[in-house]
Amino acid sequence: MNSYVETINNSFGGNAAWFTTVFGEFREPSTPAPLRLPFDQHSVMALVAPRPLVVTGGFSDWGTNPESMAMSTRAAARAYRFLGAEDAIGLAFHHGGHTHGAEDAAHLLSAIQYHLRGVRTPEVVADVEGVREYPYHSDDAASAPWDVPPPVWQRGATYDTGDVVHHEGREFRAGWWTRGETPGSTATGAWQELAATFAGAPVWTPTRVFTAGDVVVHDGQRWTARWWTRNQVPGTPWGPWVATPTP
Repeated sequence: MNSYVETINNSFGGNAAWFTTVFGEFREPSTPAPLRLPFDQHSVMALVAPRPLVVTGGFSDWGTNPESMAMSTRAAARAYRFLGAEDAIGLAFHHGGHTHGAEDAAHLLSAIQYHLRGVRTPEVVADVEGVREYPYHSDDAASAPWDVPPPVWQRGATYDTGDVVHHEGREFRAGWWTRGETPGSTATGAWQELAATFAGAPVWTPTRVFTAGDVVVHDGQRWTARWWTRNQVPGTPWGPWVATPTP
C-alpha cells in the first residue's frame, strides 16, 4: 500500500458533514490506521450484493488509495460469488486523479445497460467484462483472510464435475455434469453431500462416493473403506466398511 492515504482524522476533520458524529469517535490521535472500526470497507460493499456494483476511481488518486479499493472490491466479490452474482461487481479505474469524467460515465452506463436493461451488444459486454479484471499485480490475501460458503444451488443453472453448492443448509459436490437435479433427492445422482466433524474428519453420507482407504466417521465410530462404495451404511454385515480404532 502507498504511504499517503486519506485518514479518518483528515476525512472527518475536513469533511465532517459527510459522516455521522459516531464516525469521529474512531479517530486515532497517534496513528492514521483505523484500528477500532467494527468492520472494513469490503463488508460495506458486500451489503450491496447481489445488486450491481461498479467501483470507480483514479490510479493517481492517492488520497483514496486505489490499490486498497481494488483489494476491497475483490474481497467483496466473494459475497457476490456466494449469491451467484459474480458478474455483478466490477472495478473501473481511470488514468488520473480524483475527478470523475467521461471514461467513468461510460463504464457506469455500460453497467446500467448490461445489468438493468439486459443489453448484450459486443461493446457493452466487453466493457462490463473488462471492469472485472484486477488491475494490480498482487492480491494480499492476508488483508481479507476469510471466504464464503459455496453458492446456493439454482435449479436452472448448469454444473460441471467438481462444482460445489449449498442446498438447504448442506454442502454438495457434483460428480458429473448436471442440471435440474435437486441435491440430496437421490443417493445415486450427480450430487454428493460433503460433511465433516469439527476436527475436519469426513462424515459418511449416503450420496458420497468413497474409495478404498478412505476413513470416515459414522455414529461416533471411525470406519475405513475396503473398496469403492456409495450408499452402503458403515456397520452393515459383509459390507465395504471395517471399524477402525481411533489413533
